[in-house]
Amino acid sequence: MKLELVLIPSASHGHLPPLVELSKLLVDGHDDLSITVIVIPPRQELRTPSLSSYISSLSTMPRDRIRFIVLSDADRLNSPNTEPDFRSYSESYKPAVKATVAKLNDPARPDLSKLVGFVVDMFCTQMIDVANEFNVPSYLFYPSSAAFLGLQVHMQYLCDVEKYDVGELRDSDAELEVPFLTRSLPAKCVPSVMLNKEWLSVVLSHARRFQETKEQQLNGFQMVEEMGLAVEIRNHFQGEYMAAAETNRELITAEEIERRIGCLMKQDSDVRDRVKKMSEKSHVAVMDGGSSHHALVRFIQDVTDNISSESCG
Repeated sequence: MKLELVLIPSASHGHLPPLVELSKLLVDGHDDLSITVIVIPPRQELRTPSLSSYISSLSTMPRDRIRFIVLSDADRLNSPNTEPDFRSYSESYKPAVKATVAKLNDPARPDLSKLVGFVVDMFCTQMIDVANEFNVPSYLFYPSSAAFLGLQVHMQYLCDVEKYDVGELRDSDAELEVPFLTRSLPAKCVPSVMLNKEWLSVVLSHARRFQETKEQQLNGFQMVEEMGLAVEIRNHFQGEYMAAAETNRELITAEEIERRIGCLMKQDSDVRDRVKKMSEKSHVAVMDGGSSHHALVRFIQDVTDNISSESCG
């Protein structure tokens, strides 16, 4: 039976290329699996020449059983001349994604495959609603670290269950006991994206929806402890999705970055040694039989098991 997975990435450098590579691994791991990657245009403030060039190159990428469909600003539910806030931006593309998948799922198509699920990026959880409309499971693509995922889920618990105002952590000397971490986390190390009122609401809204995806064992290269690789560089999560946020973030000079990298590169640096060991472990993880490779095999098996269960039902 021919199977079809729909992958919906977040259009940014840290999310789209990894998901494209994942799609290649998936089709290589199952001869009857095809993948459609539906790309939602990045928000205006995140558009760069290099990102635009990469997205344009997808249509010419030679790969069997992988299809790329790039939506445009005109596909948005609202006027393309207005820019909704971050949370409603992906929401505005739900009708276009639904229409695209409906065409893929048209029984009249000669090359019709059975739709078996959605893989949605951590910033595109609104698309779980579309998967539900097609009565297929959703899986979460989370390219950030296992430690950050644990912290995100814990923050959602503090806010929704404990009714705790996490804004109190800003400039605090308190330490958090996070179940997913092996040691307490100083409040001053909590990413600023979780302490900014506007962006916290985004973090929490996605974390709530993570629980609606199909349960899969977390694959973090089985190194949740991160091997003690935290280095005291003052970055407050200045990621792509904080590019447009008006927050008071501490800037790091080029000289300070150079000095700290220099410290890491010393031959006798303990951190350098741990980085080397992590690199080796990561390499082993993606090889045949490694933890990451094994997780990929389990995911494909889970998708095919869903089909078997549905047939029996």
